Amino acid sequence: MAAFIFTFVATILVSIGARDQMRVVHLTLGMGRHIGLLTVALITATLTAAAAGFATRELIPVAPYLPTRDMLAALALGVAGLESIFVAPRPAPKEPTRSLGAAGIVLLADQITDSARMLVLAIALALASPVTAAAGGALGNGAAIAMGWLWAARLAAASGPLRAARIVAGALLLLVAATVASGVAAPMH
Repeated sequence: MAAFIFTFVATILVSIGARDQMRVVHLTLGMGRHIGLLTVALITATLTAAAAGFATRELIPVAPYLPTRDMLAALALGVAGLESIFVAPRPAPKEPTRSLGAAGIVLLADQITDSARMLVLAIALALASPVTAAAGGALGNGAAIAMGWLWAARLAAASGPLRAARIVAGALLLLVAATVASGVAAPMH
C-alpha cells in the first residue's frame, strides 16, 4: 500500500507541467474537450506505468539485494530529476492534429521515459512492489492528465511558472537521488 500512495502522490507532483500534460493541454485547446483525447491519454498513461512496473518486476530477481535495488532506484530518481530540469514541454503546434491515433503515439513517446515513469521504477524497486507502484503511477499521472484536459486554458497561461516548478522539482529529485545513493555507498566503505 505504501508503494501505491508514494507513487500516486509523487507522479501527480512531477506530472504537473510535464510534457504529456502540456501536450494534452495544447491538444485540448486545439480540438476542444474531446472525451476521446482524454481516453487515449489515460490509456497511454496506464500502459507506460504498467511498462515501468513490468521492467521493475524483471529487475528485482536480477538485483535481489536491497543495496543494489536502492542504487538502481537512485539512478532512476536521478534520471527523473534530469528529465524534469532539461526536457521542457514543446510549444503548442501551429496546426494541432485531430487524429487520436497520432496523439496517442506522441503521448506514448512523451511518457515512456518521463519523470513519472522513472518514479514508478524507483519506488517499485525500493519497495519491491511493482504492481502497486505501477497502479499508483497510472492513477497519479492520469489525475494530472485529467487536470490538463479540464483546465487547459489555465495551465497554458501558467506555462512559465509551471516550467520553473518543474526545474525545482527536478533539483529536489536529484537531491533525493544523491541522498539514496550516498546511503547505499556509505556501508560499503
